[in-house]
Amino acid sequence: MNYLLDTKACLALIRNHPYKVLVIVDLWARVAENPATQTQIMGTFLAGPIDILAFDEQDGAAAAGLHQELKGLDGKLEELELLVAGQAQARKLALVTAGSKLPSFKGLTWRDWGR
Repeated sequence: MNYLLDTKACLALIRNHPYKVLVIVDLWARVAENPATQTQIMGTFLAGPIDILAFDEQDGAAAAGLHQELKGLDGKLEELELLVAGQAQARKLALVTAGSKLPSFKGLTWRDWGR
């Protein structure tokens, strides 16, 4: 199975918490908050074998579908979480997070490596 790691998962790995795991947009947002850490964060994150996936039209359509489904589930997700979940669903990847509370979306497999 292939995995798509969200930001929380990647940051946990960067912070030396291998039992937890951190999406590139969210990661860059965190770098923008503290530019002094850019070299350390990006150097650590990009040192391993990782593929950065471009967000495409199918990913957007899947995220829109999840947004509609979410309305019926009485749940809340941040916009970036919804986009990442849509991309994982569209590409049939297991979404890895560390501490997120994702609803049970149809066709989305996810794992919380932060437990």
